[in-house]
Amino acid sequence: LIRGRGLNNHRHYRSLSSLITKNARNGNDSNNLIVIGSGIAGCATALTCAMRYSIPVTLLHAGDSLVDCNSYWAQGGIIYRNPSPAAGDSAEGLMRDVHRAGAGLCLDAAVEKVAREGPRRVEELLLGVAKVPFDRDERGEL
Repeated sequence: LIRGRGLNNHRHYRSLSSLITKNARNGNDSNNLIVIGSGIAGCATALTCAMRYSIPVTLLHAGDSLVDCNSYWAQGGIIYRNPSPAAGDSAEGLMRDVHRAGAGLCLDAAVEKVAREGPRRVEELLLGVAKVPFDRDERGEL
């Protein structure tokens, strides 16, 4: 059972990957997964498991529909760092911004993970898989 928990989800990916590898070595192909929560963490976990590991996934949600979750109502936007060197953005700059906005309440490891891995995850899941139509400038850049 994997439970979506926002920034702590990185632990689940590691343990899930280990479980899949271990089961594959033992000839066990009965991997089925229940993900609880239809927010960004739960949906990202379900998508990753289904697409990367070909695991049948059941997504459970508490509300009447999949959009009855905190992620749907979040108005703060998505933190993104342009990974292009030409943009002048950096993981260190994003970490400073997040720590400043978090007023000392941020976990350093979580902030670093988001700043370093976030752009790849946004591109992979939200742009690549979900095809979210984010606003772009005249050159087509986010």
